[in-house]
Amino acid sequence: MDYRAPRNTTWGGVGLNRLESWLANAAFLRNMRRAVFARLPFPPLVSDVRDVLYASWMVPVDAVAGLVPPGVVLRQWGGMTVVTVLTYAHGHFGPRWLGPLRRLCLSPMQSNWRLYVDAARSTPQLPERTVLFTRNVFDSWLYALGTRVFSDALPSHRAGRLAVVADAQGIAVRIDSGGGSAPDLYLRADYGPAALPDAFAVMGDWAATVAYLTCQDAAVAQVADLPALARSDISLPVNLADVRPMRGVVADVPDWLRAMGAVGMPLCFAVPRVTFTALSDAIVARW
Repeated sequence: MDYRAPRNTTWGGVGLNRLESWLANAAFLRNMRRAVFARLPFPPLVSDVRDVLYASWMVPVDAVAGLVPPGVVLRQWGGMTVVTVLTYAHGHFGPRWLGPLRRLCLSPMQSNWRLYVDAARSTPQLPERTVLFTRNVFDSWLYALGTRVFSDALPSHRAGRLAVVADAQGIAVRIDSGGGSAPDLYLRADYGPAALPDAFAVMGDWAATVAYLTCQDAAVAQVADLPALARSDISLPVNLADVRPMRGVVADVPDWLRAMGAVGMPLCFAVPRVTFTALSDAIVARW
């Protein structure tokens, strides 16, 4: 999906918006980066993530088939699969080699929208716990542009506004596209007892379902400007004992997501803090 900068930008006018969109969609920049960095080691990127809100819906596999690249097969339960919107605040997202100086890096807000891959049935060979990124959203033009130009596995967009607000009762997430290519979204979830919606009972009990939705080793995505699949190996060591159950109390999702079957209150839970590391970013298949 082409990148379109939000109109209600806070860092420039229409001309800079057009420049931002042009840079984000410039295939020649990505081709230059691939040629230069293809034989160089990937610099791991680290972030001390906080206030992570998971919101998941069971949807028909057929309804999301158009989002799935060739060779990738989704994990399914009786013709249904899971779509998750995962939103959080970064903590100094930058290269690990910076060490203590990483505190100088910015801490953007991010939301990634994912499906879950059946690795045993997919090609190329993938780690058992792999997700498929369908959307990634930042509130920062620097990180949105940086991931569009320097990453093949993180198809990012910039929201006009992306806010993650945590309080004693729960977490609220608001994404305002601002007329750009990012999706609109509002979610509010409050802390409460662990309760598994009926639609998720096919995945097991609460603990098994949360473990499946949180513990991943890799992410794949269709490359923005090539008929190809990119993969990023990741480290996300969530301590399941720290996961806080929640109940979705408000969910206002975009029409296209609702059309996929993401209706009603999602399964929600929160992770207070976790250290995230991106370990690689490479094209692994072409068609």
